Amino acid sequence: MRRAWIAGVSAAIAWLTAALSALAVQSGPSFTLDPPTVVFINEIHYDNAGTDTGEAVELVAPAGTDLSAMALVFYNGANGTVYRTVAAPETAAGQCGDYDVYVIKLSTNGIQNDMDGIALVNTATDTLVQFLSYEGSFTAADGPAAGYTSTDIGVQESNSTPISRSLQLSGPVITTTTSGSTYNDFTWHGPISDTFGACNTGQMLTFPPTLVTLLAFDARVDGETVHLTWESGVEVDNAGFHLYRARDSAGPYRRITEQLIAPRAEPGQGARYHFTDRPGPGTHFYQLEDVDNRGVATRHGPIQVTLLQTTALSHGPRLYLPHVQR
Repeated sequence: MRRAWIAGVSAAIAWLTAALSALAVQSGPSFTLDPPTVVFINEIHYDNAGTDTGEAVELVAPAGTDLSAMALVFYNGANGTVYRTVAAPETAAGQCGDYDVYVIKLSTNGIQNDMDGIALVNTATDTLVQFLSYEGSFTAADGPAAGYTSTDIGVQESNSTPISRSLQLSGPVITTTTSGSTYNDFTWHGPISDTFGACNTGQMLTFPPTLVTLLAFDARVDGETVHLTWESGVEVDNAGFHLYRARDSAGPYRRITEQLIAPRAEPGQGARYHFTDRPGPGTHFYQLEDVDNRGVATRHGPIQVTLLQTTALSHGPRLYLPHVQR
């Protein structure tokens, strides 16, 4: 009797476990969605008349960007599953303005036709950078984009598209060159003559400015010391500051900060900074550089100061070390 009861309880537990598993709410995507940034998909070719030829996807990134952790994940739109993953190339195929251009070439019929998609992911940070599709949108069922719905680029190719055509980003009017630095600065066009490895038709890629608004940058002399102060109005994605000094306004400038001066402001706010330097007698020029989290830098200045020759006797060489106070 006891054994029968235990067997019945075990069966009930097994049934309940299976039922709960079937009804369980699925966990969210393992990759975090990141809005399109300065690294993005710029050109696609997936279909043409006859045997598909020259299929490729183009990525662009600010010159010198490390893409070793970036990959393209190709999705079947019919069932939302991954059918191919390809790492970003190690070497750029060309340049467009301030950006490197990378081309991922696929074998014949390497990219599926009809409603399908491509995800751009950063495997080091588990970040879904982009999830684009053509000929419609769909929700990914597995892979890094699982649970996310693709963005239809709004243009497409077909089995009548001539060879050497592609879909590509450009300005609103393709006959006029448009400059930009992010995916959202451009619009999809095509099919038009492909430009893999170079600037797209009517497109110029330029470094975005840093997202730091500087309100003031001043210098004050106090004996043998120069007090450098600056104030930011807004700081977004700020990695920090460097200071540079020169004997002439045109340079050459030498960096006097051993490492970045860390930002003090909360995102979207500003802060005040103070740095002291003892450069020795004479006229000196200073520049301030703000660096953002993308590695993009912007210089401010120069500002000029003059230190008079001191008359104090010295018993040997004197070493002047910069000092920072935040």
